[in-house]
Amino acid sequence: MKFNRLSIFNSNDMRYFILTFLCLFFFCQSVASQNMEKTTYQVQQSEGLFAIARKLGVSLDDLCKWNNLTKESVIHPGQTLTVFIPVPIEESQNTHIHTVQEGETLYSISNKWNVLVSDLQKWNGLKDTHILIGQKLTVYTPNHILTEEPKENKKQEPELPILPKKEETGLDNDDVPAVKPLINFATKQRILFFGDSMIEGVNKRMRQYAAENDHDVLNVIWYSSSTKWWAQHSDTISYFIRTFKPTYIIICLGANELFIRDVQSRDVYVKQILAKLGNRPYVWVGPPNWKEDTGINNLIKKNVGEERFFPSKNYKFSRTKDGAHLTRSAANDWMDLIAQWLNNDVPEPLLMNVPSDETKMRGKNTLLMPLK
Repeated sequence: MKFNRLSIFNSNDMRYFILTFLCLFFFCQSVASQNMEKTTYQVQQSEGLFAIARKLGVSLDDLCKWNNLTKESVIHPGQTLTVFIPVPIEESQNTHIHTVQEGETLYSISNKWNVLVSDLQKWNGLKDTHILIGQKLTVYTPNHILTEEPKENKKQEPELPILPKKEETGLDNDDVPAVKPLINFATKQRILFFGDSMIEGVNKRMRQYAAENDHDVLNVIWYSSSTKWWAQHSDTISYFIRTFKPTYIIICLGANELFIRDVQSRDVYVKQILAKLGNRPYVWVGPPNWKEDTGINNLIKKNVGEERFFPSKNYKFSRTKDGAHLTRSAANDWMDLIAQWLNNDVPEPLLMNVPSDETKMRGKNTLLMPLK
């Protein structure tokens, strides 16, 4: 009887390979489990398993395995999922104690240390972004990236914006907010400004502000759009966030929903839009009403919070022949008021000095056609 020596060798070699692979696999699993911490995650509106896995930085297969789900499983808002997250290892991490200074926000601190806001919250047991002057925050940074305290950014002293005069804008004196000393924490941001056709009037002025303050800006103008459109096609928001990678988001929606009867039906759409933003700093610019609305402004403000909502309806602007859109000069005035608000009164102030050279612009526009 003849034996095939090659086949016997391959068979033994394969057994050895499989045994070695299994040993390494279970060893790695054991090591990984020692550095993982079990926690929970509550599903938000419009989130799917893939989006959650990407948001938390885990694999979709692991997320399904931890929760006895399949990739096709349906999950619901409010549902609690089990998640395992890495625990910082002292050998590979530097531990720093940051003392909160006057004027600092959790966002500005995250920029200073080059970490995520969500990580700062996790490391310090913070349920929200509220911090106090003098509060001690623990920060972890990798040894090979940062081994010394970050250098303090040189404070800039921006000029106060010059508000337009009443005869130039048609604004009542009571409509123009008082000028306050400016304190700015954010410089050179990547700004995603998306919404309806009202953005078309201010896009040029916005790009002038971007050039003046060294920002990058992408204006996404979706004609005739509403909160419903953006929510039901939320992959559009995801696309621009993924490709442009904004560090700051401005939304301008509501002009096409001023007179809808069932305004409460828009609540879920506003929530779905906000869920797509993650933990990025954002604000919402309300529509410049030409008539009293049925409640869309109040609904949006209720969802985003008064500190993140700009009430454009409080100001009077000159209009084009359609009676709705602002004239070019009025749109510039509107943008100036928005910029002053961003400079002063939002949770994460955005550096928006008034353009000194209106011939300089920076940024791009993207136009989306109405749905048929």
